[in-house]
Amino acid sequence: MINEMEVGARLYELRTENRFSQSELAKEVGVVEKTISNYEKAKSSPTIATLRKISEVLKVDIRSILFGKDEQISVDDIIDTYENNDVANALNILAQIDALRNEGDMHLKRKFNCYMSDARIALERLEEDEILEVLQERLDNDLDFEGLNDAEFAEYIERILDAASYGQDLYSIDLDRLNSFATANNIKRATGSLRRSRRAKWKHHKDIIPAIRAKLRVLFLNGINPFEEKAPRVVVKTSTETGSDDE
Repeated sequence: MINEMEVGARLYELRTENRFSQSELAKEVGVVEKTISNYEKAKSSPTIATLRKISEVLKVDIRSILFGKDEQISVDDIIDTYENNDVANALNILAQIDALRNEGDMHLKRKFNCYMSDARIALERLEEDEILEVLQERLDNDLDFEGLNDAEFAEYIERILDAASYGQDLYSIDLDRLNSFATANNIKRATGSLRRSRRAKWKHHKDIIPAIRAKLRVLFLNGINPFEEKAPRVVVKTSTETGSDDE
């Protein structure tokens, strides 16, 4: 059994022994500094891929990080341990995307795309009940998966990835705002008539969000969130503008 507190303590010890700061190790491994801090504080656990990178950078056996120097468990058994906890693995990758977003490092497109790819792979390995568990953890929604087809199941995975990317569930955004975004970006609803398609609005989140998703992700990777609530502009009038006179 892997003890996260002990793993964090060993990672701290190995990192300091090798004279790496958290920032330096994070840069070598390809994560943000907060992620290394979270590992050492046992707030999250590294994926098997990240563990391999850490062990390579620190020039130690992966078993030294997880179990200590005297542990004789095979690397294959370590991988099996991680693969048998797919939900935790998926949640951990999503947490790394959260950390990247919260640190304001979303402009690092290669790193973000790497995390998103890892998250997608991890989510696609899950069974329906496991996806439901992730949804309830990430979106706090009471959802029923009974009778889902493959397309609907895939859309739930995209919904989880959207929430990780934007920090909010796109399905919680008002439909009129989504339609306004689609109109502003010349994204039209497909209809049988060209004239109708120009003015037709989407009536359901499940139809409009897949249509605007690609555009949204491009904008967000460039630091633009079109649905972010902006503080109202405050105009302070001078005494001349208000008509007051101190004389």
